Amino acid sequence: MGQFEHRHGFDEFVSSCLRGALVFARNERGNIAVIVALLIIPVAGLLSLAGEVSGWYAIQRAEQNAADSAAIAAAGNGDVNGTPPPYQREAWSVASYMNFANGQHNTTVTAAPTFCPTTSLAECYKVTISKNVSLYLVQIVGYKGSGGTGLETISASAVAGTKNITQPLCLTALSTTASGATITINGGPNVDMTGCAIGVKSTDSNAVKCTGNWSFPVAVAGKGAGCGSATPYDNGRVIDNYSGWGPAYVPASTCPNYNGTTWSGAPGSYTVCGPLTLNGDVTLTTSGVIYIYNGQVDLNGHTLSTAPGTTVTIVLDKVSGSDYAPFSGSSGMLNIQAPATGTWSGIALYQFGLGGNVSQTFNGSNSVQWAITGLIYLPKVDLQFNGTVNNSTYGVACTVLVVDTFRINGGDSLTLKQAADACPLAGLKNPPAIITKSYVALAG
Repeated sequence: MGQFEHRHGFDEFVSSCLRGALVFARNERGNIAVIVALLIIPVAGLLSLAGEVSGWYAIQRAEQNAADSAAIAAAGNGDVNGTPPPYQREAWSVASYMNFANGQHNTTVTAAPTFCPTTSLAECYKVTISKNVSLYLVQIVGYKGSGGTGLETISASAVAGTKNITQPLCLTALSTTASGATITINGGPNVDMTGCAIGVKSTDSNAVKCTGNWSFPVAVAGKGAGCGSATPYDNGRVIDNYSGWGPAYVPASTCPNYNGTTWSGAPGSYTVCGPLTLNGDVTLTTSGVIYIYNGQVDLNGHTLSTAPGTTVTIVLDKVSGSDYAPFSGSSGMLNIQAPATGTWSGIALYQFGLGGNVSQTFNGSNSVQWAITGLIYLPKVDLQFNGTVNNSTYGVACTVLVVDTFRINGGDSLTLKQAADACPLAGLKNPPAIITKSYVALAG
């Protein structure tokens, strides 16, 4: 009897426990309390992570503002001389003023010259600010920081450079050694340089000289030029983008000799070994590059021209021997249009390889005449011009002349005007230009 009662009591206990468990299971208030108790640690971790990440974001934004200002300061004083160089000292100073002192509070500030990400900027500098901050409650969720070091590295970078406002040049003198004028215009020539300017690289205060009863209507480089209403700018600010084309893009000569070639009609080959002489008017109907090795062009009183839709570049490459001017002979017409695409895009006449300067003089009404669309690049030529320069018959108004020095005398005609956006249409995408104003700007 006692055993039965004991067993009966145990059954009652079990039944009571089961009923209690069912009641507890049906009680939602109890379940919520348990869930909250189980989630309190990860919830706390997530909340702490959000709080710390927000703090990191605030630090990064402050770093970015400091990096922007420091990069502008570095680009504004881009001198590379000194230890540390001035651009680094400028970056450190500005960053420190904005509470990011290099070497303090786990902060590093670096500045260095860098590649400009856009062609509108020059002499660019990059500043990077990095700061290591300690981790706190985020470690609850298992995050150990940058590289598992227990610290989070927060960085910001900025690039700044000199932004130049330029004006296109239609006549450029590259000489930096000649004393006095490197561009001289005497008398009262009929000069039309609408839409462009003249410029020099010389730092001589009289690098541009104009005399006679006339007014030069565009900007010039050089104070005291005496060129009428011309606006003077500081010297030595001319940009020449084409000096490297010859060494980079002209194939080496394979000529067996340099005895010269005569053209009486359209040629079968555009490779010329030695002087090129015309024995009649020649119209080129095939687009391409005419490579003249160790030779000049003698128009011999005739016309060398491109047919409508045909474009050429004439390249004069001195391989050996004495230096020489691009043209021999006394008269003739060169009427060509440069290609608008490809390696030689926008370049009509290109001479390189000369060891020293040469003189080229066109005298009188029977001299060699140019009617060219594109760049005429003669960087070692001292050019005295009394003939006529004009735009090509078939091209747009873009004729750009680059020489070592230039002089025009008397009442002859000089037409080197540029229509708006004409040179890019002619393929000359980076024509010579003069810097009229400079300021520092951030990339992007």
